[in-house]
Amino acid sequence: MSAHHDDIYLFGGLFENYSLPATDPNSVIFYDNLFRFDTSRDKWTLLTSGEGPSPRAFQLAAVDPIYDRLLIYGGVMYSSDFSVIKVFSDFWQFSFHSGRWSLVNPVSTANPGKRASGGMAYHNGVVYLFGGITDESFTPSNDLWAFNIQTNSWKQLIPNGVPGSPPKRNSFIFLASPKENKLFLYGGQALNPNTGAFDTFNDTWEYSICCNNWTDVTPPPARNIFPPVNDFSSAAIVDHTMILYGGEQNVDPVVCPPPIVPQGPTNNTWLLNTKVPFKGYIKLDTDDHTPPPLKRQAGTNVGRCFFLYGGFSFPSCAVGQIYNTDVWAIRVPELH
Repeated sequence: MSAHHDDIYLFGGLFENYSLPATDPNSVIFYDNLFRFDTSRDKWTLLTSGEGPSPRAFQLAAVDPIYDRLLIYGGVMYSSDFSVIKVFSDFWQFSFHSGRWSLVNPVSTANPGKRASGGMAYHNGVVYLFGGITDESFTPSNDLWAFNIQTNSWKQLIPNGVPGSPPKRNSFIFLASPKENKLFLYGGQALNPNTGAFDTFNDTWEYSICCNNWTDVTPPPARNIFPPVNDFSSAAIVDHTMILYGGEQNVDPVVCPPPIVPQGPTNNTWLLNTKVPFKGYIKLDTDDHTPPPLKRQAGTNVGRCFFLYGGFSFPSCAVGQIYNTDVWAIRVPELH
């Protein structure tokens, strides 16, 4: 979900029904629709269907304000029983002026390759891409790439596996903070090849654009003063404030019989002051009218308002997933 002026754009995604057996093809459905949400009128409009990228989910997205376009990179689709998995490496653009999709054809031969559940963020004429899964075995990465809008070319800034980078991961928060000239990374998960399970993270990292280096701003024991390990959350940065909502935490999850993995959606809202040295996240006390506990929801900001849509809660094994079809918004407070 990405914002352009007063509009929010939402492409693709998937619907998974854990109550159906994995052999049922209806247990997972991927989409290729592009919708626009007009925040001034609270109205959804279907813009395209079947005219751009193929059905997929966990693609990377960013808005290019120079050429007024939505950029979509990669993504993944899989069959209900995971017998077929495809991670994409195509690069698409949707023109806000013409309303048409087309492929982006960079002049550089080097590119990030297959990628899904990674992070992409725009800042000052450059689209940054970090991490994500790179193959059908869900292998995580921690390389950093930059796509220069003016030269139409990719450049690898930090290769995969270089010491000093955040640990390899996917399904994390990755945001640009223009006022600090930095990128911020929080949380996520990574498949552990030794256990076959996903390890989750609760660290926060800053990337200095001018110096091309990462800094872990939450080295132990600082990690006990902010949210528990978290993935599949949503966030945005407004001026000097990061707002973080929901996601999946490993605190008292709902445990169901296999093949359903433990589910732990949360509805906590956290704030981080990106201007000052790290002092911990602040839990925001909201009123009773708050979104339900959600994971896999999408979020972005228009001005000082943070919007979120989609995702699902999981109150119990008997109830299963409850998908969120509401749009929620909150004004982001200023931190000083």
